[in-house]
Amino acid sequence: MIFSWHLLCRQLRDVFYPIKWAWQRVYRGYDDTAWWDLHLYLAKIAAPILKEMADRTPSYPPDLSSDEWTAHLSKMHIAMDLIANDSCEYSDEQHRAMDEGCELMGKWYRHLWT
Repeated sequence: MIFSWHLLCRQLRDVFYPIKWAWQRVYRGYDDTAWWDLHLYLAKIAAPILKEMADRTPSYPPDLSSDEWTAHLSKMHIAMDLIANDSCEYSDEQHRAMDEGCELMGKWYRHLWT
């Protein structure tokens, strides 16, 4: 059997980086993977929260009705879910859904609380 330095280095890297990233999350609150793909990182966090808010939020902005707010939250959730799945190919309909959801997210960002 031939000793492979390349294989050893890969195995050490596979152990080292998850430990490094865990330490970064404890120390900084985020790790390097967050700023490599911030849009993906935030979408993975936001998607389930937006779904929960759409399903059972008791409050809504004063400019909207409860049904309108729920519809907006659902569109934001769909957009974040599509982004979180990180597909390389999206249909035109999916692009429109992401654009609309992201636009709503930007417009109503300060109202995302219960």
